[in-house]
Amino acid sequence: MGEVVDLFAGPGGWDLAAYTLGLTPLGIEWDEAACATREAAWLRTLCADVSAVDPADYGKLDGLIASPPCTAFSMAGDGEGRKAIDVYLEAIRRWSAHGESPDYAQLDEACGDPSAHLVLEPLRWAIATDPEWVALEQVPTVLPVWEAIGAALSVRGYYVWTGLLSAEQFGVPQTRARAFLLARKHAHGTFDPPAPTHQRYVAPRVKEKQEETLFEAPEPERIVLPEDEGLLPWVSMAEALGWGMTARPSVTVPATSGEGGPRALDGGSGARETVQDAIAHGEWANAPEGHPSHIHFRATNDRPNVATRPADAPAPTLAFGHNPPRWLTGKSGMQCDARIAPAGHHDTHMEGSVRVTVAEAAVLQSFPADYPFQGTRTKQFQAVGNAVPPLLAWAVLKAVVPGV
Repeated sequence: MGEVVDLFAGPGGWDLAAYTLGLTPLGIEWDEAACATREAAWLRTLCADVSAVDPADYGKLDGLIASPPCTAFSMAGDGEGRKAIDVYLEAIRRWSAHGESPDYAQLDEACGDPSAHLVLEPLRWAIATDPEWVALEQVPTVLPVWEAIGAALSVRGYYVWTGLLSAEQFGVPQTRARAFLLARKHAHGTFDPPAPTHQRYVAPRVKEKQEETLFEAPEPERIVLPEDEGLLPWVSMAEALGWGMTARPSVTVPATSGEGGPRALDGGSGARETVQDAIAHGEWANAPEGHPSHIHFRATNDRPNVATRPADAPAPTLAFGHNPPRWLTGKSGMQCDARIAPAGHHDTHMEGSVRVTVAEAAVLQSFPADYPFQGTRTKQFQAVGNAVPPLLAWAVLKAVVPGV
């Protein structure tokens, strides 16, 4: 059996899931902190620039996984790449039909991002290594690129599925939508895309936009769409983190690492213990009297009031900048503010706040509470926000990898 390679492997979201399915991917990652995290988690790692690695060195692959950087395409980034989608589509078409390798410098210039070309690295590797199966992930705006790459793979003997998956429908306590490409060689038969196990989160509507909404969020409603009847309810932040101190284990990827072995997806999460420890050391503040579990999460970069959610709802998409998010005591209890205040600007809403820990952020991505993220606090938060949620990765790999 050939190698399974994970390009732009990050801290190990894909690989944590892959190990539970009997796969041992080699993760290629250039960021030193991410490489250190992977090594601390006992994940196979080559610390190198993906674009500088020759796929021919690996022969024919069994599987190819990739989550290339999304700065140019992400809603959380500059978004210049969204204006250049047509440039990418034409480059992919010519590459597939005529074997003309794209001019990476030209693509980068068109997108205004020197790393924009990296989204095409999976195609370079797929053409060179002829993997038995492929799994790609990116922000939703990249879906047209995945569709074009899927067309290129289809003529090379693959069954292909492309589409959007939302993390909360697979047990992740976060409404994180991502575009996926799944492909499998014809010899292994057709496959179905991952089937949701949990209901989708339907955000309550805000009738009026008032100044108070900076600290207020509508109560979450358990709205069940007809097509979601019979599925498990979505998992809230409070449930995942163990707030309310309920006795039942949370629905996250637990922390179990043996000596010399990778972490697995079995057992309890350890998140509740983390919160209890923070309380014991005076690092946690309970919500005001009368609102023991009403906690708000506002996750954004530089735009206030982008997403405000009570703790008994899933988190919005996690995206961290240079400042870690904070839990704030507002009019309705605790809330999390991940805004980045401009240099020299004092944000009065940050007074009396409690920092969100890396462990809490990790749990909201379905990582173990004690997953060994390395580097500065900023690097750790960035690694958490950029990672593929392991629970979602598990469902995707389970669908596309033959025989698992």
